[in-house]
Amino acid sequence: MLECMKAIQEETKALDQRLVALDGTTQALVDGAYKHGSNACHIADQAEAIRGRYADLRQQLEERCAALQVVFEAAAEFLEVLKSVTVDLSSLEQEFDSMEAPARLLPVVQTQLDQVADFFARLQQYHDHLEETRSASEKLTKQGRDIQSSTDQITNMEKHILKLEERSKARNDELERVLGKLESFYGLLDKVLINIEESSNEEVKFKAV
Repeated sequence: MLECMKAIQEETKALDQRLVALDGTTQALVDGAYKHGSNACHIADQAEAIRGRYADLRQQLEERCAALQVVFEAAAEFLEVLKSVTVDLSSLEQEFDSMEAPARLLPVVQTQLDQVADFFARLQQYHDHLEETRSASEKLTKQGRDIQSSTDQITNMEKHILKLEERSKARNDELERVLGKLESFYGLLDKVLINIEESSNEEVKFKAV
């Protein structure tokens, strides 16, 4: 629509020279009529009315083109943001899929928990970003821009984020369980080692006696 309106605007600009010619012809007719004792002011009035209509048309076209240009730029920015978020989500999913299985060392498991927490926080940021993008799409729709396919894409991306959130929560729960088991294991191991050490010390004392 913007390109169509611009084309019409260019066509109307071509009328400038014809209006100049009209002014010259009108003035010649008025002067000629005056020399012969006639009044041709009605011709001048008609020419002036045509020029007024032309000026109104030019103004309406300029305003319409300006409004469409704003919508076009907003839509282009919106689609660029949507494309960027789509790429980022794909990268996030690949990052999640590349996470290693729960470790068997306490420090490593804690690091993995921190990794999941960071991942979940970034998902929340993208979720908020998509909310802003949806608001922008609604504004564009009100401005007459048909972006239904993009709106559907936002809905699918929101579902994608929710699935990633569920997966990250499940991984966090799994790591918490592993961490609890490891803490229990190492706690028991420490007690066993302490008992062994105490038994060794008593045996040494017994032999010394």
